[in-house]
Amino acid sequence: MTDRRRPFVADERGSGSMLTLMTVALTLMAFLVVLVVGSYLIADHRAVAAADRAALSGARAHGAPGGRQQEASSACETARRVAELNGARMTGCRITGDRADYVVQVTVVVDVGVLWPGLPAQVPGSAHAGRLSG
Repeated sequence: MTDRRRPFVADERGSGSMLTLMTVALTLMAFLVVLVVGSYLIADHRAVAAADRAALSGARAHGAPGGRQQEASSACETARRVAELNGARMTGCRITGDRADYVVQVTVVVDVGVLWPGLPAQVPGSAHAGRLSG
């Protein structure tokens, strides 16, 4: 009779548990990355939309028809209120041109929902509106 012993094989008990743990860990990390990137993309879209609305409102307030044109500070105040109503904070407002041809430039920032160390807590957005001809 021949002695047929199995060659030395490492014990593999528990390797399925480790594979499961690694799969769960990688899935959670991927979910976290998607959550952070998605949060910054949403904040960017909100900032651009808020800046557009604020610039349009400021331009409308500045160039109101019928001789009711307001001063630049009042147009920027209107833009600031509209930015705040859209969840943004206005960081700059500038009106260039004269009463007939002008451009309102607005810069806003929006807070990011999910913060990550080393990344900014706010996302900027800017827009301009008016009726500059030429």
